[in-house]
Amino acid sequence: MAQSFYAHGKLLLTGEYVVLDGALALGLPTRLGQHLDVHLDPAADLLHWQSLQPDGSCWLEVTLRVDDLLVVNSSDAAAARRLQEVLREARRLAGDRFLFSGGQVRTRLEFDRHWGLGSSSTLLAMVAEWAKIDMYQLAAATFGGSGYDLACARANGAVLYQKRGQQGYALHLPFHPPFSDQLYLVYSGSKQNSREGIRHYREQKQPPPVEAISTLTLELAHTTSFTRFCTLIEQHEALISQAVGMPPVGKNRFAQAPGIVKSLGAWGGDFLLCASAAPAREVHAYFENKGISTIFSYKDLIQC
Repeated sequence: MAQSFYAHGKLLLTGEYVVLDGALALGLPTRLGQHLDVHLDPAADLLHWQSLQPDGSCWLEVTLRVDDLLVVNSSDAAAARRLQEVLREARRLAGDRFLFSGGQVRTRLEFDRHWGLGSSSTLLAMVAEWAKIDMYQLAAATFGGSGYDLACARANGAVLYQKRGQQGYALHLPFHPPFSDQLYLVYSGSKQNSREGIRHYREQKQPPPVEAISTLTLELAHTTSFTRFCTLIEQHEALISQAVGMPPVGKNRFAQAPGIVKSLGAWGGDFLLCASAAPAREVHAYFENKGISTIFSYKDLIQC
């Protein structure tokens, strides 16, 4: 039995941590995602799992026993335990609906797994589809988080997302800024550990300005003015900075950038948004002079 699944990566204009407290988020699914190909053999008692990078090289190999999902061997013990946790929980939630046996499973990322575009969330979304279970329930029982990344995994365009209690709500909306050719997505060169970031965020004494952040997010999603957009992301960045207890990256590391630089998703790493009226060559030259070479135009990376 052969099955194939696919999920989109994600970027988030709202700081990820405040979404945990109910702030409205604007999530952007990326053109780059992850594939899952399943080839089951009911007669086999072992499941062989391979995870591939974009260049086809294998970054994880795991063999699991089918009856109890015990890891027989692996190339990375910690990653194998996380995979085991996901599969065990999927089996528990699905019961007899999960057509699971021995055989071969292969995942293939379309983006570098260090970029923070959702190697975990895309996996959860695809395993949930394979097992015919709710992806939010699977995430809550394994990796945690706000759930916006899962909404992006299944979306073909922008998503307004809000978490209320334990439930997440996603609204798909058209987001086609007329100034998209002035927006750049830049990999900062460091990947943020979301769990560590959440811990740091929870240690802050001051409650996050959820209502103010949500108001800015809603206007961000609808403005057609580049000037207003730049003002909004600066205001947004200031509020998130206050909430997470970290200085805005545009005022700190990229103070001389030819435009406005905003952190995306989990602060402290991963991707940045640069909104700039300068020529593209000037934007690229600025970041390349800082040793940053992974720079996408908005249209090249975002699933519109």
